[in-house]
Amino acid sequence: MYALKLDPVTFRILTVTEDKFGGIEDPRVDEFPVHPSNYLYINNEFIYDPLPELEPEPDLIEVLQSEVADLKSQNEMLTECLLEVSEEIYN
Repeated sequence: MYALKLDPVTFRILTVTEDKFGGIEDPRVDEFPVHPSNYLYINNEFIYDPLPELEPEPDLIEVLQSEVADLKSQNEMLTECLLEVSEEIYN
């Protein structure tokens, strides 16, 4: 027999342990599905509800290079604007 530790709000299975290690309030089952965290346990039934796929972390170096390129572009644009304004003022 096994004890299921459930999320109190979603009823998602968080962990499965031997009966003797489960809490008093944890439901008991004789068997459980493979990858139990992809299941909810509601009214004594396993309900398949897979966790969403996580998006891979963006490459930090690429992100920083992109931000630097954007800042360079903005700097060039501001420099051009300042030159145009200076020409208007001093000509």
